[in-house]
Amino acid sequence: MYFPTFDCSNETNKINIYSRGECGLFDDYQTVRLYYLVSTKPEKTISDLTKFAIKNVDDGLYVFEFNKVHITLGNTYLKFVRINQIVIVLSGLTPYELIEYQTADFAYTFEYTERLPRHDLVENYFGNFYKCVSSVDDVEQTIIMHNTTCYNMSGNKSIQYGKNGDVYTIAKYSEMSCVGQQTTEYYNSGECAEIVLDKRTIFSQEIIRGVLKGGETCVSTKSDFKTVYQFNKCYFDGESGSLKFVKQNDVVMYFVGVDCNSLKEVETTQIFDYVEFLEEYPKFKVSQFNNGNTENCILKDTIGAPQINLYKINCTEIGTATSVLASTNNDTFEFKIFNEKTCDGEVIKIEKYTKGHCVLKGGKNVVFSDLIDEPIVSNGIRKMTEFVLLLLLVII
Repeated sequence: MYFPTFDCSNETNKINIYSRGECGLFDDYQTVRLYYLVSTKPEKTISDLTKFAIKNVDDGLYVFEFNKVHITLGNTYLKFVRINQIVIVLSGLTPYELIEYQTADFAYTFEYTERLPRHDLVENYFGNFYKCVSSVDDVEQTIIMHNTTCYNMSGNKSIQYGKNGDVYTIAKYSEMSCVGQQTTEYYNSGECAEIVLDKRTIFSQEIIRGVLKGGETCVSTKSDFKTVYQFNKCYFDGESGSLKFVKQNDVVMYFVGVDCNSLKEVETTQIFDYVEFLEEYPKFKVSQFNNGNTENCILKDTIGAPQINLYKINCTEIGTATSVLASTNNDTFEFKIFNEKTCDGEVIKIEKYTKGHCVLKGGKNVVFSDLIDEPIVSNGIRKMTEFVLLLLLVII
């Protein structure tokens, strides 16, 4: 409430209603503006760009991503969310029953940032998850970032993390400054290891985004019009670069680059929110091999294999308001394009292509096939076979 007098008496001037955590303008004194935040307790404010909550500990840095449920080192669950301009921390014994953390200053024990800090290696703590795979969707590991410097610990002891090829080490010392009696533990990169009962972890160079259950052979996007990849194979990314999903022991890592010779693991990416790991490729009617703007649909070896898209056996949803019904007739593929998502609306276009021929579609040179393996382009010669039938409904 606002009042016209300093003692909040007389007639009410106006009433403003704000949501919790909303930043509002209190008053405007010429060039000085005063803002306030509405809440029932002290609140930690953050910027709109914040992505991570981080906390320094004796041997590294805890990292929690906003809007994700994380299992903690005590096998409980924690989630950071932003409401308007403030941090809300939720916790619970299960991921299904999270309530707001009751300690008012708990959020102040963390720092908030939009970028990950520098680190030499990452410990991905999965707690009591069997094979480091959560049985609950959207539950993530606790991320612990380490450097290879010596860490002095409580109890006059010290610890040092290291990496030699694909093997990570933890050297534990009986004295401070990493001297005295030493014991060393060894962990393979990407391998789920049970360090003690019901406490499992995976060491890696970057944050682990994909953990395998076992038996998976390929990657597929979750979209209706699927893009598929084989593990450990370099692919053209559909635009101007290359990518690869690398399978190492129990995990999948994602690499990108301008070509196959310059691939680097992505530090943090949301790509794993949009893909799934499968034991076999999804069933399909027609496969489309995207070769970009290359002449005769022949990519250089350094760019990788063509990007593969799959049209479903029945209707394939494309975008938000279009669908395609694919069919085959000997070596000819026909695509009926509808103006609705379920292949039930008006057919706005029919396209036909010949199997194995390089054709221009959507500004890209592509080849159609009924197999998942990369086709041999007929004579290596670009041959346009598309014809379009526009069906006009004339209302008399």
